[in-house]
Amino acid sequence: MKVALVSTQFAINFGAVLQAIALKKVITNIGHECEIINYRPNNKVDGRNVVYKFNSLKNFAYSSILFLNYKFRSDKKSKILRFDKFVKEHGNLSPKKYSSYDELITQLPYYDCFVCGSDQIWNLNLFRNLSFFLKFENLHPKSNYVAYAPSITEKLNPEQFKELAKNISHFSSISLREKIGAVQLSEYLGYTVKNVLDPVFLLSKEEWIALEEPLPLKEPYILNYGLVGAKNTAKLLKKAKDKYNLKIVNINIDPFNKYNADYNITNLSPGNFIWLIRNADFICSSSFHGMVFSIVFEKQFLASPADYRNSRHANVLEIINSEERLVGADDDLDVKLNLAPLDYQKVNALLNEAKVESVEYLRNAINGKK
Repeated sequence: MKVALVSTQFAINFGAVLQAIALKKVITNIGHECEIINYRPNNKVDGRNVVYKFNSLKNFAYSSILFLNYKFRSDKKSKILRFDKFVKEHGNLSPKKYSSYDELITQLPYYDCFVCGSDQIWNLNLFRNLSFFLKFENLHPKSNYVAYAPSITEKLNPEQFKELAKNISHFSSISLREKIGAVQLSEYLGYTVKNVLDPVFLLSKEEWIALEEPLPLKEPYILNYGLVGAKNTAKLLKKAKDKYNLKIVNINIDPFNKYNADYNITNLSPGNFIWLIRNADFICSSSFHGMVFSIVFEKQFLASPADYRNSRHANVLEIINSEERLVGADDDLDVKLNLAPLDYQKVNALLNEAKVESVEYLRNAINGKK
């Protein structure tokens, strides 16, 4: 079958890009021709723009540093080019580019099946875009519409759930990435929404290694990938450095060395990200996909997400019986850093059960089977 994937490959975000590449590859692996629709909406949440804010003293100080730090801005421009190159090489993008929903509903060619997923495309506090609800049924009424692991992530109110349910009434199969979101949405749809794994889990280590791009780092290191809202990151990294006596490598998102890292790197491609995770000795991450790739590569790690976005982390850790890896605001960091190493023989056994179910759901959904 000819399958179109609508996803977040346009974002300058490691997880957003790599999950899209993974889902495309999984659909291909199960025997279909798959293109990622070359869609880049004009919005402010794709990480491509340098944004200055002066509405508070804190924002004024941050924006001033950002303006003065030419190297950071230059590195970010280079990073964007490297992201686009990676997606072009590995994404199998559609020949035609689209920049708006209006273009999609008037120019999108026929596909046997449209799939949306994964990442936070159904988080109505982040995106409000009909493209991610595959609202193409008037243009292509005979196509099959499938959701694979879109994420709600944050808490939605009842009106938002009603809006979501209305926009996906034409889907033949719906799944979500988080269990709590699947349970809540099921109540509004009147049937059970399947909880499936993020597509990153559905590729083997070898498939990911084939996409990595090495960096000239020769010494052992602790890797940090901290996003907005991360808890206790500075304290956690200091204690981890003292415990393991290793250098700190920080995947940088700020115009300054926020965590006093030994290596503070901004200009990274998605392939570099894969390499950094695979070669790290220990990982601290508030990023969901930072945690997911840590599990894929069987690393020892701690996850410290923001409270309002931690359901996705908790869901995965519950599946692998490793909830203790989640760091809360009031947790004793010394206790967390002295947890027994993860037994990946047990972890992989639990994950493999979920992988089989997730791939089977996707195969049946694309083929129009319930």
